[in-house]
Amino acid sequence: MNLVKEGKFLKSEPKDFLLSVIGSSPYGIIALDYQGKIIMVNSLAMQYLGIEDEINSIADRSVYGYIQFLPELESILRSSLEKQQKSFDLELIPYNDNFFSFRGRLTHHGMIITIEDVTRLKEMETAVLNSMIEGQELERRRLAKEMHDGVGPLLSTIKMNIQKIESDIVELSPPIKEDFSAAYSLIDTVADEIRYISHHLLPKVIEDFGLSAGLESLCKRLDNTSKLEVYFYSSHPEERFDQMIELGLYRSGQELINNAVKHSDAKRIEVQLIKHADSLVLSIEDDGKGFDWKMLPGSGIGLANVETRVASLGGTCSIDTRIGQGVNVVMEIPLNSEKYE
Repeated sequence: MNLVKEGKFLKSEPKDFLLSVIGSSPYGIIALDYQGKIIMVNSLAMQYLGIEDEINSIADRSVYGYIQFLPELESILRSSLEKQQKSFDLELIPYNDNFFSFRGRLTHHGMIITIEDVTRLKEMETAVLNSMIEGQELERRRLAKEMHDGVGPLLSTIKMNIQKIESDIVELSPPIKEDFSAAYSLIDTVADEIRYISHHLLPKVIEDFGLSAGLESLCKRLDNTSKLEVYFYSSHPEERFDQMIELGLYRSGQELINNAVKHSDAKRIEVQLIKHADSLVLSIEDDGKGFDWKMLPGSGIGLANVETRVASLGGTCSIDTRIGQGVNVVMEIPLNSEKYE
């Protein structure tokens, strides 16, 4: 622990008490002057930042040499110290396989930064999200099964009964024939709609053939049935991934593509699934009218669902859009099996 004030140590007793308080704090603590030089640091802050130097050797060194791999923190810290007018809070920043929250508060002589390890909180949040999404999927499966095994056969029975009634009547007037024909057509329409809903509730292609096949099937179906041109590319079309990843990205892609079809006035949608060494990236881009976040009705519930699913997989989701310039959504999921065990 090193504690300096204007080049001089504080008087012994107050200094010892302050050192004891700061040393036993459950937070990492760093005090800086306005030039970003370290005035004080406790051992927990050094541990969190991965500083291996001796604690007494880093006084008067620039803090920026120790946070170069935390660009978001470095940027906001430089701005705050240079302007001497802005405190800050950074939540859930990933670093060295953990998550930290950083809080900076201006003082008369510089800034105090506190660091909290929130990895356990992040893990609990992810577990809650996963439980919620798993519950939704179970309900989807239940509904899909009931529609397929219950309503589907019931419609077939109704159609057979109508055919039997029609065959039992020797002569039918033209209006009645039209009514029978309309009934057949309506039953077929309802059956097709139930198959469509059941497929979306429980995408069998994902379970049987994987994420690439599921997304490609979705894109081809839209390409054949709408005025949109829907393009799909996968860097590893045959590769399978963790079931949670496949289902989560498929649901997210489904939501975003449907949003583009319904609301974007786009002429072209591009869907790309790219595997990197340690992550999987799904990007969906359209050339539609885009939108203004502030004017989005319902606070963007569909997009919020996508962000929730991606967060539950430990991933990130970036959305780039402006009015008249389309929408580009990029979701990146880490390929770390430990997250899904």
